[in-house]
Amino acid sequence: MAGIFQVAGILIPFAGMIALVKRKQQSESSMNLLLATVGCLIMNSGYLLFIISDNHNSALTSLKMEYLGNALFYFFFVRFLMAYQKIKLPNFIVHIWGIFECGILGIYWHDTLRESLFGKFVFSLHPRFHYMTVQIEQSTFYMIRYCALSFVLAAGLLYGTFMMFQKKIMSEKQNQARLVGAQFVILVSLMIQIMVNPAMDVVPVCSSLSILSVVISMITDGFFGVKDWGYDWIFEEMEDVYIAVDSLYGFLDANISAKVVFPELEHKKDGAAVSEEIKYI
Repeated sequence: MAGIFQVAGILIPFAGMIALVKRKQQSESSMNLLLATVGCLIMNSGYLLFIISDNHNSALTSLKMEYLGNALFYFFFVRFLMAYQKIKLPNFIVHIWGIFECGILGIYWHDTLRESLFGKFVFSLHPRFHYMTVQIEQSTFYMIRYCALSFVLAAGLLYGTFMMFQKKIMSEKQNQARLVGAQFVILVSLMIQIMVNPAMDVVPVCSSLSILSVVISMITDGFFGVKDWGYDWIFEEMEDVYIAVDSLYGFLDANISAKVVFPELEHKKDGAAVSEEIKYI
């Protein structure tokens, strides 16, 4: 039974990945979703290999593969949520998070460091269904990571719910509802891992269900239709100079024409003060 769920967990992100790759236009949102889908596929494939493992070494190797997908999925799924809802994080936060995940991945793959930071992994075969299970002695480090992810997803869930009630067009409201549902499924699976610590990992399959929710909207052309990439295309290709700044004249974004006129904008960091010349254009 566990194997059947995992096969479904593999097929869903695989189909979503094909649908995303076939798109002619790629926005920041769709690229982040594509990478999250790749992570989901790796995570479910790794867990399928784990549950059919027959020895400690192959089980551990499969878990390492699963964790690689886990890190990719969460990193890019959260970025997808923020890009789709036009929430822009400072680059340094994104870089710190990426470095943090890479560091954790290295620790997870190192046998000695993994046990000291994540706790011991106890493998066993299910007595009835004969698939591999694992019990992880949840360390403080383990709890901090998953609690932090839960907090981010919970905040996104509240924001997404608020935005859902702000939408006036029914199709946009439905898409936002699916997005909220996707976040809810992932958050519930994380809470189960933290509070129950079950022998069978529910995160991979639940992640596939969240991807399915988004892909349904994508197929109906709700998430990534003309509106999503059209704004980006108009912004970049318009001949007029367009520079976005905050209330304190901190740099946010600029189109191609603006970067031609003001070359210094090409490498301008978010929030950096713009020149007096730009302020008065």
